[in-house]
Parts: sequence; C-alpha cells; structure tokens
Amino acid sequence: MENISEEKIESLYSYAITKGVVLSIGISTLAILVYMIDYSYLIHWAYSITVLTVMLTIVVIFGNRYRALGNGYMTFTKAFKLSFIIFIVSYSCQLIFSILLYSVIDPDLPELLTEATITNTESLLRSVGMGQDQIDEQITRLEKEMPKQFTIFAQLKNSWMMVVLSVVFAAIAGAIIKRNEPIIK
Repeated sequence: MENISEEKIESLYSYAITKGVVLSIGISTLAILVYMIDYSYLIHWAYSITVLTVMLTIVVIFGNRYRALGNGYMTFTKAFKLSFIIFIVSYSCQLIFSILLYSVIDPDLPELLTEATITNTESLLRSVGMGQDQIDEQITRLEKEMPKQFTIFAQLKNSWMMVVLSVVFAAIAGAIIKRNEPIIK
C-alpha cells in the first residue's frame, strides 16, 4: 500500500510542476499582450486583480482535473499541496520572466512605469484634495523609491510575498477542489 501512495504523491508533484509551468506561460503571454497594447496597464490594479482571478480559476480547473484522474475524491491536504506547488512554480517562472522583461527585453520599462505611476498618483492625490506641498512630497518619494522596485535584487527580495500569496490562494483553491469520500458506501 505504501508504494501506491508514494507513486500518487510523485504523480501529484509531476502534475503540479507541469501545470505550474503551463500557467506561468499563459500569464506571461498575457503580460506580453498587455505590454504590447499599452505598458501602463501593467501597473493598474484591475490588471493585477484579473491576473490573480485567472490564476485561481485555472488552478481550480487543474485541481479538478487531477482529482478526476484518481477516484474523484481528494482531501483538502492533497488539494492544498497540489495548488501550492502550481502557484509556487508559476510565480517562480513569472519572476524569471519579470527579471528578463525589466532587465533584458525592455530596460527602459521601469522608468516608463515609474512615470505612469507618478502621473496616476498625482491625479489621484489631486482628486482627493491633497495640498500641493503634500503632493510634491509624495511625488519626490515615488521618484526616488519606485525605480528601485524593478531591480533584480528588489524583485528577488520581495518574492516572499509570492509565498504568502501562494499559501492564501492554495488554501482557497484547495477548499474548492477537495471532495471527501462518502462515509457510508
């Protein structure tokens, strides 16, 4: 019996890693399309929400397919593990893509995104009635700090957030995917 469960665990890992790579290719393709249409959309909250929603939905679909490959049942623990691995692999591949995008593909993009963020922030601060001195202070801070976020070191340093998001979204996906075997057969 132990060999059967170990084989299933290996197939869970293999399936999750493969699907994580597939998901990251899809999300990176979306980012390229958005970049080609208008790079400034990459900093909009709607884009981020859309990406997270698409990722969660696809992980649930992948999880349901994996569950169907077995006996149609999956514990929360296995569903969480499957989802977590998919998210971590996907986020890791996306991190590599982001580093390539900001450092190799378009090294000017961080500056362009910084300018777009400053423009958006300035109009937001004006719309809420903030004084010019406060706006200038915030803009100066953004001009100084924002470009640092796109460095390779900063992206790697902030990757802990990927782990936290992976745990949260894996818990949500795991709760949706799980299906316990009936107690009475």
